Parts: sequence; C-alpha cells; structure tokens
Amino acid sequence: PPPPPPEPWGDELSFGIALGGFNLSRTIEKIFHNPDNSIEIIYTEYDGLYSADPPGEYRRVVYRKSDGAWQSPVILKEYWFGAEDQNNLVSFRTFDVVKAPNGDIHIAYQGGVGVGLPELDSTEIFYLHIAGGAKVAEKRISNDTTESSYPKIAVRGSDGRVFIAWVQG
Repeated sequence: PPPPPPEPWGDELSFGIALGGFNLSRTIEKIFHNPDNSIEIIYTEYDGLYSADPPGEYRRVVYRKSDGAWQSPVILKEYWFGAEDQNNLVSFRTFDVVKAPNGDIHIAYQGGVGVGLPELDSTEIFYLHIAGGAKVAEKRISNDTTESSYPKIAVRGSDGRVFIAWVQG
C-alpha cells in the first residue's frame, strides 16, 4: 500500500490573545501564517455590557500581526451601542478574507441590521483593505433595502484587481 499522506499541520502555534472574558467576546475570522513565520489575524470583538457604566458595548472588526510579539490592534470598523440603542443590533457576520500576492489583505463582510443607523438600512456588504498593517480603504459595496448577504471576494494576481460577489434579496 502507498504511504499515508503527510499530516497537514506542523508545530503548534500559540496566539496569546484572549478570545473571551468578562464583557468581552472575540471570534477569529481569518488567520494567515506567512512565509516569514509572522501571523496576521482578523477578528470580531464585542466589548462591553449593558449593565456597565456607561451601559453599552463596542462592536469592532480588528486586525493584528505578530512577528514574535503582537503589535497593537488596528481597529478596522467600530460601532458603539449605548443603552438607548439596544434595538440597534448591528453585527458583523459572513466574512470572506483573502491575501493578495503583494501581501495586502482584502475583506468583504456582511453588516447586520441597524435600525436608526443611516449607514445600515438592512444587511449590507462592506469592503476593507489592509496594506502595510494599516487600513487604507473602506467602502460600502451594496446599497439596497433588501438583504445583501454571503459575500465572496477574490483578487486577480496579475494586477491586484478586487472582485466581490454576494447574494441580493
């Protein structure tokens, strides 16, 4: 019989970032383990509590990189929800993240319903571009009163052109 296939993992890596705690919830959306052994992650973060003072929570999309030590977080998108905004349940969901041949990171995500927030009249698709560890572009891609969901993103290697597709309605 042929030999078994190689294991798809190497040495264990430790990220050293808390994914939860009192008043804090984080979800890793994408991890890149680069050829230089650095690590880049994109995560969502819900930070706060409506029973706190002041009552409310931050909802964020965050980028971090480690090349042996974690660099400071880069907040890519952030909303604050106070107690008076409890019906504005914006969430970040359905992420697609790609890394271009030049090292730039491109993100398409679905932003949840935000009643009363002018930039979110329904679920919409948004785009973020990271280059050199910093956000360099942000854009709302869809603009419709029906739900926009399930974004997919691709980058053409020959010229870096970004393509985004999603489900409408």
